Amino acid sequence: MDAIHNKAVIGLSLGGGLGFPEAAGFQFLDLGTTPAFETAFASPALSISEGLLLDPIHNLLLSANEDNDYEIANVTTSTSPSFFENPVSGVGSTSGSGQFDSSAEECQTQIALAPAEFTRPSAVFIADLSQATYTPGTPAGTWTAPSQVQILSESVLPCSGASGIAVAQGTHTGVISDEFCSGAAGGFIGIPSNITAIVLPSTSGSGTPAITDWVTCAIPTPFAVGFDPHPVTAYQSPATGDAVAVIANGDATQAAVVDLTRMLNTTIVPRTVGGHACASGTLPSTVVSFVSVP
Repeated sequence: MDAIHNKAVIGLSLGGGLGFPEAAGFQFLDLGTTPAFETAFASPALSISEGLLLDPIHNLLLSANEDNDYEIANVTTSTSPSFFENPVSGVGSTSGSGQFDSSAEECQTQIALAPAEFTRPSAVFIADLSQATYTPGTPAGTWTAPSQVQILSESVLPCSGASGIAVAQGTHTGVISDEFCSGAAGGFIGIPSNITAIVLPSTSGSGTPAITDWVTCAIPTPFAVGFDPHPVTAYQSPATGDAVAVIANGDATQAAVVDLTRMLNTTIVPRTVGGHACASGTLPSTVVSFVSVP
């Protein structure tokens, strides 16, 4: 959703990737007085992200796909976007390679992210788009920026690995979530749903960006995080100023509300000796609450 321009973007395909190209693209929905769809347009990358990010400040659409290509579209004119590709190498972790699954960005600083599914510990691509160079081309150009694939020690998300991601805009705080921790019918399958809270750089424009702090904890059972497209978002609480994540379960009957700011506070959530996991393993009730979905 783009609250500045009052538009929404819709991913037209979640397929492709893994060397199996298929038609994929995007479509904007104008949410004005008379809502109307704009003309759909295709992705030159042939596959799109399972979690899109629309940056309304810089008019960018971020789509990191399962071929580990980070596609960015300049949608200043949404009916005629310009595409730029960045095939990222070296994605993986000590336990094997992964593939990008979703996209995120702190829009103020232009710190962009993409977690790599199936990696344990979590591998996360992070780039500073405020330093990006965009080279035009047909049907797509390329982009480069100072970046790295960062391995987050102790960030073990046991179901499918680092999959969903969201940033609470303005807080420089985000969350990485698992997926498919529920059975096919939405029932809990006995694997705890771990999440990782992350701290992003508060400034940008120089050097290679890095996640500066992170911690991984389990959401108390029987909550089990849902499927993809990833049911996770984050926002800054107008009441407390804290970064808050909202995650839905597999059968869409419950949402877990996690205060990420409190989760990262070591006096509230003590950590392991390694420094990046909950000492208790599970989030306390002072950090997570649950809301039933009608």
